[in-house]
Amino acid sequence: MSGPGRALEGDRLEVAGTVVRLWGIDGPELEQSCVREGAFWPCGRKAHDHLAAFVDGQTVVCRVMPESGPRQTVAKCAVQGLDVAAELVE
Repeated sequence: MSGPGRALEGDRLEVAGTVVRLWGIDGPELEQSCVREGAFWPCGRKAHDHLAAFVDGQTVVCRVMPESGPRQTVAKCAVQGLDVAAELVE
């Protein structure tokens, strides 16, 4: 599957109208907070924003993985040959 991408959460995006969970990572939920250096930090928003900067408006190419089921599409996705999940972890 391929098409224009749009970030939804830290580990989910929409590609050509299909919601995709990125294979191999588990990102924070959009409204999730984390503790960083003793203070709350909007890690969910930061993860979303980083994903958005990488995929929004770009052509995203995804390979659906066997873990996918009727309720969830799990895929390895890339933008210009760069693995989206690896970019988030980096």
